[in-house]
Amino acid sequence: LLLLAACPSNAQFGIRIGGGASDIIFLQGGQASYLSYDNNFVEHNFPAFSYQLGAFGEFELGNRLALNSGLLFSKQVLDYSYSYLYDDIKYRLHISYLKLPVLFKLKTNLQKGKDSGILAGPYISGRINATMVTEIQGITERNNKDNVNFIDMGMIAGYSWGLGKDPCKMRLDVRCSYSLINMMDPVDGIPRYYGPDKEYVRNMTIVLALEYLL
Repeated sequence: LLLLAACPSNAQFGIRIGGGASDIIFLQGGQASYLSYDNNFVEHNFPAFSYQLGAFGEFELGNRLALNSGLLFSKQVLDYSYSYLYDDIKYRLHISYLKLPVLFKLKTNLQKGKDSGILAGPYISGRINATMVTEIQGITERNNKDNVNFIDMGMIAGYSWGLGKDPCKMRLDVRCSYSLINMMDPVDGIPRYYGPDKEYVRNMTIVLALEYLL
Protein backbone atom coordinates (compact mmCIF):
# COMPACT_ATOMS: atom_id res chain seq x y z
CA LEU A 1 0.00 0.00 0.00
CA LEU A 2 2.89 2.37 0.79
CA LEU A 3 4.40 1.54 -2.60
CA LEU A 4 1.10 2.35 -4.30
CA ALA A 5 0.76 5.63 -2.40
CA ALA A 6 4.35 6.61 -3.22
CA CYS A 7 3.88 6.13 -6.97
CA PRO A 8 0.66 7.99 -7.87
CA SER A 9 1.69 8.45 -11.51
CA ASN A 10 1.72 4.70 -12.13
CA ALA A 11 -1.01 3.60 -9.71
CA GLN A 12 -4.71 3.09 -10.24
CA PHE A 13 -7.21 3.00 -7.38
CA GLY A 14 -10.73 1.65 -7.16
CA ILE A 15 -13.44 -0.08 -5.19
CA ARG A 16 -14.24 -3.80 -5.05
CA ILE A 17 -17.37 -5.76 -4.12
CA GLY A 18 -18.12 -9.43 -4.54
CA GLY A 19 -19.71 -12.59 -3.21
CA GLY A 20 -19.09 -16.31 -3.23
CA ALA A 21 -18.67 -19.33 -0.98
CA SER A 22 -16.69 -19.88 2.22
CA ASP A 23 -15.85 -22.90 4.32
CA ILE A 24 -13.50 -24.14 7.03
CA ILE A 25 -11.49 -27.25 6.20
CA PHE A 26 -10.95 -29.83 8.95
CA LEU A 27 -9.40 -33.27 8.83
CA GLN A 28 -12.06 -35.99 8.84
CA GLY A 29 -13.75 -36.03 12.24
CA GLY A 30 -11.58 -33.16 13.46
CA GLN A 31 -14.21 -30.45 13.81
CA ALA A 32 -15.29 -31.31 17.38
CA SER A 33 -12.03 -30.07 18.89
CA TYR A 34 -12.68 -26.59 17.48
CA LEU A 35 -16.47 -26.18 17.52
CA SER A 36 -18.05 -28.07 20.44
CA TYR A 37 -18.19 -31.47 22.12
CA ASP A 38 -21.51 -32.21 20.34
CA ASN A 39 -20.02 -31.71 16.91
CA ASN A 40 -18.56 -35.22 16.61
CA PHE A 41 -21.75 -36.24 14.78
CA VAL A 42 -22.72 -33.06 12.94
CA GLU A 43 -23.35 -33.00 9.22
CA HIS A 44 -21.41 -30.55 7.14
CA ASN A 45 -23.67 -28.48 4.89
CA PHE A 46 -22.71 -26.91 1.60
CA PRO A 47 -20.20 -24.02 1.74
CA ALA A 48 -21.94 -20.90 3.02
CA PHE A 49 -22.34 -17.51 1.35
CA SER A 50 -19.42 -15.13 1.74
CA TYR A 51 -18.94 -11.54 0.66
CA GLN A 52 -16.26 -8.86 0.66
CA LEU A 53 -15.99 -5.17 -0.13
CA GLY A 54 -13.32 -2.51 0.08
CA ALA A 55 -10.73 -0.45 -1.80
CA PHE A 56 -7.71 -1.50 -3.85
CA GLY A 57 -4.80 -0.10 -5.78
CA GLU A 58 -2.73 -1.41 -8.68
CA PHE A 59 0.82 -0.44 -9.58
CA GLU A 60 2.43 -1.22 -12.93
CA LEU A 61 5.74 -3.08 -12.55
CA GLY A 62 6.33 -3.53 -16.26
CA ASN A 63 4.66 -4.22 -19.57
CA ARG A 64 3.13 -7.50 -18.38
CA LEU A 65 3.41 -7.35 -14.58
CA ALA A 66 1.49 -5.37 -11.96
CA LEU A 67 1.09 -5.36 -8.18
CA ASN A 68 -2.48 -5.39 -6.84
CA SER A 69 -3.24 -4.76 -3.17
CA GLY A 70 -6.07 -3.39 -1.06
CA LEU A 71 -7.95 -3.44 2.20
CA LEU A 72 -11.15 -5.52 2.25
CA PHE A 73 -13.90 -6.31 4.73
CA SER A 74 -14.61 -10.04 4.40
CA LYS A 75 -17.55 -11.94 5.94
CA GLN A 76 -17.23 -15.75 6.09
CA VAL A 77 -19.60 -18.40 7.43
CA LEU A 78 -19.26 -22.07 8.40
CA ASP A 79 -22.53 -24.05 8.36
CA TYR A 80 -22.87 -27.30 10.36
CA SER A 81 -26.01 -29.04 11.59
CA TYR A 82 -27.39 -32.37 12.72
CA SER A 83 -30.78 -33.95 13.27
CA TYR A 84 -32.30 -35.80 16.19
CA LEU A 85 -35.52 -37.81 15.95
CA TYR A 86 -37.66 -34.85 17.04
CA ASP A 87 -35.41 -31.87 16.48
CA ASP A 88 -32.86 -30.24 14.21
CA ILE A 89 -29.84 -28.40 15.57
CA LYS A 90 -27.91 -25.89 13.50
CA TYR A 91 -24.44 -24.49 14.08
CA ARG A 92 -23.23 -21.48 12.13
CA LEU A 93 -19.92 -19.77 12.74
CA HIS A 94 -19.81 -16.19 11.45
CA ILE A 95 -16.36 -14.58 11.14
CA SER A 96 -15.58 -11.03 10.01
CA TYR A 97 -12.06 -10.20 8.82
CA LEU A 98 -10.13 -7.19 7.61
CA LYS A 99 -8.18 -8.70 4.72
CA LEU A 100 -5.01 -7.43 3.05
CA PRO A 101 -4.10 -9.25 -0.20
CA VAL A 102 -0.79 -8.56 -1.98
CA LEU A 103 -1.12 -10.05 -5.46
CA PHE A 104 1.06 -10.09 -8.53
CA LYS A 105 -0.83 -9.83 -11.80
CA LEU A 106 0.60 -11.39 -14.94
CA LYS A 107 -1.21 -9.82 -17.89
CA THR A 108 -2.39 -12.25 -20.54
CA ASN A 109 -3.86 -9.73 -22.98
CA LEU A 110 -2.06 -6.50 -23.84
CA GLN A 111 -4.70 -5.13 -26.21
CA LYS A 112 -6.18 -1.79 -25.25
CA GLY A 113 -9.24 -2.20 -23.06
CA LYS A 114 -8.45 -5.87 -22.37
CA ASP A 115 -7.05 -5.65 -18.86
CA SER A 116 -6.93 -9.40 -18.16
CA GLY A 117 -4.42 -11.45 -16.21
CA ILE A 118 -3.51 -14.19 -13.74
CA LEU A 119 -3.49 -13.22 -10.05
CA ALA A 120 -1.38 -14.88 -7.35
CA GLY A 121 0.09 -13.89 -4.01
CA PRO A 122 -0.24 -13.96 -0.21
CA TYR A 123 -2.80 -12.42 2.10
CA ILE A 124 -3.02 -11.60 5.79
CA SER A 125 -6.30 -11.13 7.66
CA GLY A 126 -7.13 -9.66 11.05
CA ARG A 127 -10.22 -10.97 12.83
CA ILE A 128 -12.83 -8.33 13.70
CA ASN A 129 -15.26 -10.69 15.43
CA ALA A 130 -16.36 -14.33 15.47
CA THR A 131 -19.81 -15.48 16.60
CA MET A 132 -21.27 -18.96 16.95
CA VAL A 133 -25.01 -18.98 16.23
CA THR A 134 -26.86 -22.06 17.53
CA GLU A 135 -30.52 -22.83 16.76
CA ILE A 136 -32.24 -25.47 18.95
CA GLN A 137 -36.02 -25.92 19.05
CA GLY A 138 -36.55 -22.49 17.55
CA ILE A 139 -34.35 -20.80 20.17
CA THR A 140 -31.34 -18.94 18.83
CA GLU A 141 -28.23 -18.30 20.90
CA ARG A 142 -25.23 -16.17 19.92
CA ASN A 143 -21.88 -16.56 21.63
CA ASN A 144 -18.46 -15.12 20.93
CA LYS A 145 -16.06 -17.73 19.56
CA ASP A 146 -12.86 -16.81 21.35
CA ASN A 147 -10.76 -19.66 19.94
CA VAL A 148 -10.77 -18.13 16.43
CA ASN A 149 -7.25 -16.75 16.02
CA PHE A 150 -6.77 -13.03 15.50
CA ILE A 151 -4.46 -13.57 12.49
CA ASP A 152 -5.03 -15.69 9.40
CA MET A 153 -2.50 -15.95 6.57
CA GLY A 154 -2.60 -17.78 3.29
CA MET A 155 -2.39 -17.68 -0.49
CA ILE A 156 -4.70 -16.41 -3.23
CA ALA A 157 -4.89 -17.47 -6.88
CA GLY A 158 -7.31 -16.21 -9.50
CA TYR A 159 -7.99 -14.54 -12.82
CA SER A 160 -9.15 -11.04 -13.78
CA TRP A 161 -11.05 -9.95 -16.92
CA GLY A 162 -11.27 -6.40 -18.22
CA LEU A 163 -14.77 -5.21 -19.12
CA GLY A 164 -15.60 -2.52 -21.64
CA LYS A 165 -13.54 -0.43 -24.06
CA ASP A 166 -10.33 1.52 -23.51
CA PRO A 167 -9.94 3.04 -20.98
CA CYS A 168 -11.13 -0.05 -19.13
CA LYS A 169 -12.89 1.10 -15.94
CA MET A 170 -14.47 -2.17 -14.79
CA ARG A 171 -13.03 -5.61 -14.15
CA LEU A 172 -14.45 -8.96 -13.12
CA ASP A 173 -12.31 -11.46 -11.26
CA VAL A 174 -12.54 -14.77 -9.47
CA ARG A 175 -10.23 -15.55 -6.54
CA CYS A 176 -9.67 -18.65 -4.43
CA SER A 177 -7.95 -18.23 -1.06
CA TYR A 178 -6.66 -20.91 1.32
CA SER A 179 -5.07 -20.59 4.76
CA LEU A 180 -1.50 -21.73 5.29
CA ILE A 181 -1.81 -21.67 9.10
CA ASN A 182 -4.44 -22.95 11.54
CA MET A 183 -7.07 -20.23 11.94
CA MET A 184 -8.55 -21.63 15.18
CA ASP A 185 -7.24 -23.14 18.41
CA PRO A 186 -8.81 -26.25 19.97
CA VAL A 187 -11.46 -25.54 22.61
CA ASP A 188 -10.14 -26.11 26.13
CA GLY A 189 -11.60 -29.09 27.94
CA ILE A 190 -12.82 -31.07 24.92
CA PRO A 191 -11.35 -34.61 25.02
CA ARG A 192 -10.22 -36.03 21.69
CA TYR A 193 -12.07 -39.33 21.80
CA TYR A 194 -12.71 -39.12 18.09
CA GLY A 195 -10.93 -37.63 15.17
CA PRO A 196 -7.28 -37.08 14.26
CA ASP A 197 -4.53 -36.08 16.67
CA LYS A 198 -3.05 -33.60 14.18
CA GLU A 199 -4.35 -30.03 14.37
CA TYR A 200 -5.62 -28.81 11.00
CA VAL A 201 -8.21 -26.07 10.47
CA ARG A 202 -8.02 -23.74 7.44
CA ASN A 203 -10.14 -21.03 5.84
CA MET A 204 -11.14 -21.42 2.21
CA THR A 205 -13.07 -18.94 0.07
CA ILE A 206 -14.04 -18.57 -3.59
CA VAL A 207 -15.21 -15.08 -4.51
CA LEU A 208 -16.47 -13.55 -7.77
CA ALA A 209 -16.04 -9.77 -7.57
CA LEU A 210 -16.51 -6.61 -9.60
CA GLU A 211 -13.88 -3.86 -9.49
CA TYR A 212 -14.38 -0.25 -10.57
CA LEU A 213 -11.41 2.02 -11.22
CA LEU A 214 -11.84 5.58 -10.00
